[in-house]
Amino acid sequence: MAVTKKNVEFNAHGLQVAGILNSPEHAEENKQYPALVCVHPGSSCKDQTAGIYAEKLAEQGFVTIVFDASYQGESEGEPRYIEEPAARVEDIRCAVDYLTTLDCVDENRIGVLGVCAGGVMQ
Repeated sequence: MAVTKKNVEFNAHGLQVAGILNSPEHAEENKQYPALVCVHPGSSCKDQTAGIYAEKLAEQGFVTIVFDASYQGESEGEPRYIEEPAARVEDIRCAVDYLTTLDCVDENRIGVLGVCAGGVMQ
């Protein structure tokens, strides 16, 4: 099964966070789907491990979002490439908030999947 990918941005603690929204390719209009926020490992990015999980889960019928943590990848923040646990938790919270704005997401069925250090931040 294929996936529809869309580059998105959302605001987290005053920074623009870059993400990828994945949807099942043949998602029905006017239907709501369960959703997952996929959080990448420390010093990683949305296009690596968590991105693979996000794509595979979208193939299984979930709407998923994966994002570059603040200060990393395509997301804003200075200094670059730092691991800021409090900011990462806020990024996750804001990703969930973003998902609740989408008509295709069932806001009562949103979960978080963290990979490696991304799992500790939940």
